[in-house]
Amino acid sequence: MGSFYFKRLWSAALAVTFALAGCSGGGMEPAGPTVPDTMRQETPASVPPAPEEARDPEQPVVIAESADKTVSVLAESPAADGDTFHGITVRIDGQSKRFEWQNAANPPYVPQVWTVNLDEEPDEEAVIVLTAGYGTGYSESRVHVLKRDFREIPAEDTVGKVRTLAVTRSEMEPDVRIFTLEAGGETHTFTYPEGDAGFWFEDIVFGNITQYAVKEGKLVAEVSVQVSPGEFPGTVVCQYAYRDGKLAVSEVKFAPSSRS
Repeated sequence: MGSFYFKRLWSAALAVTFALAGCSGGGMEPAGPTVPDTMRQETPASVPPAPEEARDPEQPVVIAESADKTVSVLAESPAADGDTFHGITVRIDGQSKRFEWQNAANPPYVPQVWTVNLDEEPDEEAVIVLTAGYGTGYSESRVHVLKRDFREIPAEDTVGKVRTLAVTRSEMEPDVRIFTLEAGGETHTFTYPEGDAGFWFEDIVFGNITQYAVKEGKLVAEVSVQVSPGEFPGTVVCQYAYRDGKLAVSEVKFAPSSRS
């Protein structure tokens, strides 16, 4: 009874969240990590699950779907603590497959789903972005790109790629901290009074927050650039391209935050 009762409570919370989002007209902003303003974006439409009385309590519930409704993401009951969905089912064109993926059970962190053609074949792929964990100044997102037959197209590790391509430096002068970033053929310098933060990183840190999206028909990742626990001068925007059977980072560019 405990699992079923919890599921009813969680489903009710999810339905209320979507109702509030619909009333506001602009969706809900997650309350967890502090997100750099360059990373804020409109998310694809997701739908609340079916009414409780119409649902089989033993079956996964729909927690997100693509705008064209050909791809749905379903989740099984959350863990006992209610924090995480363990086991995600994807439904494409009426066919389903279960994956050992995870997603935060907090309703504002429902998966994001797109359908888009990213490779050299005519059919569109399903792009699914999951949130595996989150906290203050931290969000762990994962992207999965599936063919219509559920084969997954590997996507290059965007944070690892940024760390490989970027050149960083840090300097400490009297009462001043200076950080330098070279990425995408450009050099950017961030200067802060020493007293602006109680603690400064020894060098620029990438990827404590990473967000994925589909923009203008391309898979894009935005990797946070961080110099202290609360200071994000911007993001490194990575665009993917299909090469040799996988999605590889093809272009990187720094996007400053409005405060930089």
